[in-house]
Amino acid sequence: MANKAAQRFNDMSSFLRMVRQPILNQHTGWTEEAAQSLRAARNYVSELTSGSVTPRYSREFRNHARLKILHAKNCRFRAAQVGRRLP
Repeated sequence: MANKAAQRFNDMSSFLRMVRQPILNQHTGWTEEAAQSLRAARNYVSELTSGSVTPRYSREFRNHARLKILHAKNCRFRAAQVGRRLP
């Protein structure tokens, strides 16, 4: 079944919650970088759940999405450090 990897992926509720968060409205510095990372993660998730990714590459797609989300969290943390309030 092509969506077996996608089903496993969907079980990571906190992971997907981060992906589904609204894109940040601020377009400066770390916040824009975080928004770009979340957009990229959403693209990876949609590719994976659509079933167009072969099982051979599903782990790679999942890891790429995970890295993008970690990058977005890091950007948010850095933005908070320099005094910007984020949602």
